[in-house]
Amino acid sequence: MEGWHDFFVAQAGAAVAFAGLVLVSISINLERIVKEPGLVGRSAEPLVILFSLFVASSLLLVPDQSTRAYGIELLALAIAFSIVITFVLRIQRAVILGAGVDERAPRSSFPARAALCGITAVLLLASGATTALGHERGVFLMLPAVITGFLLAFLDAWVLLIEIDR
Repeated sequence: MEGWHDFFVAQAGAAVAFAGLVLVSISINLERIVKEPGLVGRSAEPLVILFSLFVASSLLLVPDQSTRAYGIELLALAIAFSIVITFVLRIQRAVILGAGVDERAPRSSFPARAALCGITAVLLLASGATTALGHERGVFLMLPAVITGFLLAFLDAWVLLIEIDR
């Protein structure tokens, strides 16, 4: 993974710092988050994403591994991420449907958030699978995975910190 060290150091640090921001926003508005249907799951969403991006970046910083080993580790993480984020999204969808909210309504961000989660998962899976096959260029797919993951985490953090008081 020559040439990627600085990128993954930066991403690991950014993911942890960003997770701290999300945790602060949750703690500031904890009472409201617990009372509002769906916001607990919405709070979990960015934390799952950011933790997964942190772990992925950390795994790719471990020295002296083969390309295949990096890929297998990344693929295992991507599978775990896909399972957990699907669970989080299914709970959010059930809350939305139980509250009688049309998830296709303009004010509902659920479809867009679910799509971004799916894109991030597919990119992580593709990066892990390609790298596990011995193609070092598979890590290039981490870049769009990080971008979509950070975008989603930013949107969720904005809602949890700012929009929640509207």
